[in-house]
Amino acid sequence: MRMTVFLVTSLMLVACGRAERFETAPTQYQATRNVVAVAGPISQACRASGRSGSKPQICNCIQAAANRTLTAPQQARAAAFYQNLQEAQDVRTSQRLRDEQFWEAYRTYGEHAEALCAL
Repeated sequence: MRMTVFLVTSLMLVACGRAERFETAPTQYQATRNVVAVAGPISQACRASGRSGSKPQICNCIQAAANRTLTAPQQARAAAFYQNLQEAQDVRTSQRLRDEQFWEAYRTYGEHAEALCAL
């Protein structure tokens, strides 16, 4: 179970490092996936994370997935995970209903981002 949480959370955080396929044809990618340049808390956190490969194309794609699956408050909460991975673990293991509901939405977001951005 811990490994699953780690993988889901890591997927979201390392996604910034998986931009190599976008370097060759970002326009084609954006056209086929209907991803336009977007700004938001996830995109900003992705870019500010300092990870190698935190390219605008992948950060924008992840933000587009967030826009389709998370509310604005959920996006702000998820963006905080870029600064503090332990917070993600704490939310995932929490027994509070609010945290459980958020984690379910976050998991859905992760699955959507993976499919949309081909992470």
